[in-house]
Amino acid sequence: MNGRALTRVILLLSMEAQMAAGLLLALRLLPADFTDLFRFLIAASLVLGLGAWLYQRGGASLALHMLLYPLAMAVGFITFHLSQSAFLGLALAAAYYWRIHTLSGSPLEEQKPFLSRFIWTVLIYAACLFLYTLFLPGEVAPIYGMLTVSVLWFALVSTVEYVTREKPTGARTPAKRLAVLCAELAQLQFLALSGYIVCAGLVLAGLVWVWQSAKPLLYASFLAVAGPLLGVMEEWIKQLAAWAANDPQTSNLLDGGNGSDQSVPLESGPQHEALLSQLAPYLTAFVVLCFSLWFVWRVWKTRRTGDTRGTPAPSAKPDALITSLPAWQNPKGAWKEEVKAFWQRRTAPDDPVRKAYHQFLLEMAKQGLPIQKDETSQEFLLRIAATQSDDRLTALATRITRRYEQHRYSPDSLSPEDLASLKTDVAQMRKRS
Repeated sequence: MNGRALTRVILLLSMEAQMAAGLLLALRLLPADFTDLFRFLIAASLVLGLGAWLYQRGGASLALHMLLYPLAMAVGFITFHLSQSAFLGLALAAAYYWRIHTLSGSPLEEQKPFLSRFIWTVLIYAACLFLYTLFLPGEVAPIYGMLTVSVLWFALVSTVEYVTREKPTGARTPAKRLAVLCAELAQLQFLALSGYIVCAGLVLAGLVWVWQSAKPLLYASFLAVAGPLLGVMEEWIKQLAAWAANDPQTSNLLDGGNGSDQSVPLESGPQHEALLSQLAPYLTAFVVLCFSLWFVWRVWKTRRTGDTRGTPAPSAKPDALITSLPAWQNPKGAWKEEVKAFWQRRTAPDDPVRKAYHQFLLEMAKQGLPIQKDETSQEFLLRIAATQSDDRLTALATRITRRYEQHRYSPDSLSPEDLASLKTDVAQMRKRS
């Protein structure tokens, strides 16, 4: 990871820190105070940025990479010290470690991840405004302040993201031209944000007017519907109060007298703890157990399947035949196909197609032809065709690769017949070895 990629990761983590501040505010784990929220945002951004830097530098120094683990533990201990909740400390430490490893190892070549984080931040703070306006006690001015900080920070992040965006090989933008483009981008962003603020203000004013107009009608409707029930409850409470007034033990308790041995003391037993505090040890043990089982399963699976990478090998000939992928079946409904493909690409680790292709890679590695780390499936197929003289093996590899790429890159999954044919080809290849 170079300096530009590290900068993009740190900026994205800072936007996730804003999301975390909004979530903790909605759960009332952070007070509705602008100073406290801004301090948490700065501290979380710095700690996340430090973790990303340690992860990136850990590729060259094992000592720096190992510092990431005590840093995650420190996040958990500090959270436990401030909140007195072991479950919350464990959850934040796990979330910190998870986000560092996920974002630091993923390519961020587009603006879409930054835009999606900004939209989620705005939605979270809008939910906080709704909660603190109608249900929770507290001022809403700090939430508006954090929204302003988020908007200004996103404008700055968008400019830096544009500057650090990966450019085509050999392309270079002069510094003067780049400054002009950044200024134009900033003007467009502030113009768009101003329009969004005006539209949001008009929508909010309309909602307030509708609520103020509908509130008397709703109140009258509620009284008309619930009035008889409230009357019955009032009579029941009066009867209960009359019965309690005639009961000597209740009268003695309310008067604070000590003449009767059967009087109930005002403080009978220890105070009950909150439900979350009682369940925190069990939730913590459950999370630790699940993580331990998942870690043991990952280690066992890695040792069982082995590593399919080998020593570098020369690339295939450029004039080799490249197989084509099937075209989309419904070009008119492209957006529906994109949504469908998005959810289908979230494949589980036990995806039968990927599992079959992984077995194919293992068999090729046993035959002395492992796939390289930076080699695509097509490049690997070209190298098989260039280095193997067995036409039967090349035909099997071609069919397996074509069906794997159809499942991986096309919007439609494999039919049951194609999946069965893929498994049959892989089984035949395994019998040949």
